[in-house]
Amino acid sequence: MMPRPYPETNEILATKARRHKGFIYNKTFSVTLCLSVLVAIFMVWHMGCKKSDLNEPPDMSIVGVRWNLESIQYSAANVIPIDEVFFIRLREDSRVEMEVDCNYCAGWYALGNDNSIFFNYTTMACTEAYCGEDSWDEEFHDALNTAKKYKVEGNRLRVYFNNGSSQLNFIAESL
Repeated sequence: MMPRPYPETNEILATKARRHKGFIYNKTFSVTLCLSVLVAIFMVWHMGCKKSDLNEPPDMSIVGVRWNLESIQYSAANVIPIDEVFFIRLREDSRVEMEVDCNYCAGWYALGNDNSIFFNYTTMACTEAYCGEDSWDEEFHDALNTAKKYKVEGNRLRVYFNNGSSQLNFIAESL
């Protein structure tokens, strides 16, 4: 075996090690700098939020009430009165119970600080009886599945869907 023309001495190896450590140090420094900038951006954004948005819990006045569906409103001129039994009840443990015409459903929901509402249809369990051709059950499910916001006015609940252009109109059941 022939000797190398430039044998690596301990001094050359030590220089390479220092350069390598310097690279790691610079890479770590770059990552730390990027994270610091991201934290600073988040803090500036967070300071711009309204304090009331951060401290106010969701409106819980709709929880524990049986809300009976009165109508599905697609526009001011297109209001469909509902005569069958359709109701929702939001429980304190984030579960929702529903009667949808001749079927029963149970699942999960979430409320947000900004009157947002979300029904988790990926885990919704429903009986699947046929309720007849005139049933509004599919429209009801589609509306809740795309619901984004809600509004309470006295004993009335409006759940907005279709990007807020349509609404489900509920009334609280009298005890």
